[in-house]
Amino acid sequence: MGNLLMERLGPDTPPDRAGAEGSESIRRANRLRLVSALRRLGPMSRIEAARHCGLSPATITLIAAELQRAGILVEGERTERGTGPGRPRRRLGLAPGRAEVAAAAVTHRGIGFARADFALSRIERWQTRPELGTMDTRELAEHVVAAFDRKPDVLVLGVQGAVANDGRSIVWSPALPGASGALAGAIEARGFPYVTVDNDCALIAGILPREIEGLNPPFCAVLASYGIGAAVVGAEGIMRGARSSAFELGHVPYRPDGRKCRCGRRGCVEAYAADYAV
Repeated sequence: MGNLLMERLGPDTPPDRAGAEGSESIRRANRLRLVSALRRLGPMSRIEAARHCGLSPATITLIAAELQRAGILVEGERTERGTGPGRPRRRLGLAPGRAEVAAAAVTHRGIGFARADFALSRIERWQTRPELGTMDTRELAEHVVAAFDRKPDVLVLGVQGAVANDGRSIVWSPALPGASGALAGAIEARGFPYVTVDNDCALIAGILPREIEGLNPPFCAVLASYGIGAAVVGAEGIMRGARSSAFELGHVPYRPDGRKCRCGRRGCVEAYAADYAV
């Protein structure tokens, strides 16, 4: 989600430098590194940020100035005076009011929602329990929209099953047998600024390296709960199929003519390892 926000909220590339794709890619990565560190560790001085991000103080100062002009960062209270010379340093922090972000996890048991400000200093959570098995794409979109009293700047939906690589459509989901289709567009058509859809396990795998120190690609994340999901993360990010998220570990055949799975087939891994099967 941090990448989505920075793409939508980050400073624009100056026209005379728009062709320098390599340099802009590095700047974008460094901006995201700083924002991710502040979101994970909280407000800190520029010197502390340089240490945590592995960048020079001069680079941090430049990035921070860009992000302050864009309204993404704010300067807060001064740090306590240390043993070194000079005045106490001011802390950098994320601007809570810069954006509001939301996520929704769609499962067989219902839809879990979460909403937060840009700094994650305020988080709200709630749940609804619609009859997902009978909903089509339009009905699901209307239900999601009705669950919010105000529209977030970014909404990310995590679903069990295969989703299109463009982040717009559900290809197939056992929790939503009638709602495969362009769900993101259907929600945006009802006034939401930006919506993306992804596989639930892929979303978890994408955030793990930022949450677990020392975890670096390649690795595989396995989600075992209402179903069995997996996501493989390589050097270039989450590995996907040619057109969709593709890898449905829970529906790999385990025993021919074995237990009946909720997908309708028999012998799937899920039929033996999911929570309802154990």
